Amino acid sequence: MKSVKHLCMITVFLCALPIAALAQFGGSIDGTVTDPNGAVVPGAKVTATNTATGYTVTVETSQAGVYAIATLPTGPYTIKVTQAGFKTLIRAGIEVRVGLAETVDLKLDLGTVQQTVEVKSAAPVLETNNATRGTGVSPQTLDVLPLFSAGLRLANGFIGYMPGVNQGGETSINGSTGRASEVMIDGGSMVNPESGGVVFYFPGFEAYGEFKLVTSGFTAENGRVGGGIQEFTSKSGTNQFHGSAFFNFKRQFFDAVSWGTNASAASRSAAPCIVPQATACRPKERYNEEGGAAGGPIYIPKVYDGRNRSFFYFTWAGFWQPAAVTANGGESTPTAAMLQGNFAGLTNSAGAEIIYDPATTGVGGNAPGVRSAFAGNIVPSARFSTIAKNIIPFIPAPNAGGG
Repeated sequence: MKSVKHLCMITVFLCALPIAALAQFGGSIDGTVTDPNGAVVPGAKVTATNTATGYTVTVETSQAGVYAIATLPTGPYTIKVTQAGFKTLIRAGIEVRVGLAETVDLKLDLGTVQQTVEVKSAAPVLETNNATRGTGVSPQTLDVLPLFSAGLRLANGFIGYMPGVNQGGETSINGSTGRASEVMIDGGSMVNPESGGVVFYFPGFEAYGEFKLVTSGFTAENGRVGGGIQEFTSKSGTNQFHGSAFFNFKRQFFDAVSWGTNASAASRSAAPCIVPQATACRPKERYNEEGGAAGGPIYIPKVYDGRNRSFFYFTWAGFWQPAAVTANGGESTPTAAMLQGNFAGLTNSAGAEIIYDPATTGVGGNAPGVRSAFAGNIVPSARFSTIAKNIIPFIPAPNAGGG
């Protein structure tokens, strides 16, 4: 039993490691602690506590009465200040935001540390420490914004709502070229340095807690690009178990048809209308997106209680379009012969075979960089990779037009 308990403890510890690592990107708090007369108070203990997770950081004021907590995960905080000869000060309602350096000055009253002064007014969320300019989107705003991009609820869908952003073609921020921006998730760059594109597709925004778009006045750590910086922070579990779910769907009976389309006789008699109609027929549409999220403390009864220490957060999203509404140009599936490597008849505009053998590049009389086509446009089955052999059975067969 003891070995099982130790194994569980090790597992919990390993699960908590990535959470601790991801929590190092957020905002910061600094300020000056003074007495009732405005004189600075050196050596005072300043403790910032995340009220959702119990995460705490304690620092002491310098001889100039200044304190600074350089890196804090985003979220709600309470600041507690203690010093001999003064009442304990508790400042609640501090909201740490992504990429924001907040200044919170604290004033102590004379008394004993057993006496407490509690201030519940929220501190203004203003950037006064540098010239950085940007727009943040809070978790509360994310819950109500229609963050849809190409029909999906994507985390980077909020970019289009920001001032100075043009999404005609590639996204341009403050007039920059489309691929001049930086995308950072928990402080790590997600941009491919060769192309400037993002290295993966964004998942649903349930995985993220807060977004910010920095548009100008970049600080030193963000000075390598000129087209805006998109900052994302991932969500974490808290001391309370929470969950959410969503379901989005599209059907043609929810769609509107424009007045111009209805006014056109050709539109009223075109597919999918079988006979001329009084109004244009709406094409069949089927679209389903669903998912959810869950998080909380890592808790194993009688073994481990992760409240105020370690947490989990899980998200899942699925997208289904069960009915193919229209066949767009270029969409096709391989024929049964193609799945066996036979691409006979597939030629370019000049009638030449176009399935080339990579093994013939620069050999057999070919110039460097030149390859020969497979004979008859047929790829021998012996040349199929193991990956290809395993994927082919899952490719659906053509159901219209032979391919």
